[in-house]
Amino acid sequence: MVFFLVFLSGIVNFAAQKAVMESGHPFIDSVREHFGKVAGERLGMVLDFIILAGTLMVAHKGNVVMPLMYFGYTVFNMVAAWLIWKRKI
Repeated sequence: MVFFLVFLSGIVNFAAQKAVMESGHPFIDSVREHFGKVAGERLGMVLDFIILAGTLMVAHKGNVVMPLMYFGYTVFNMVAAWLIWKRKI
């Protein structure tokens, strides 16, 4: 069950990242300017995938600490994505 919840959280993280990348926020534009459009977006996705894969491996072994930390990471990402998407920051 924990494995499935971590997987769903990963989907939420990727969706939030995609929404932020398509938001047109000035910060995202400056990141693209410094890192390049493709490199900036791909680097974020690759790092998110590495974090998700590591958490899934740990969850598969029965550890619950890392998945709890990943759920916190997901909540943080959702709040940050909402703030960027709604232009609160």
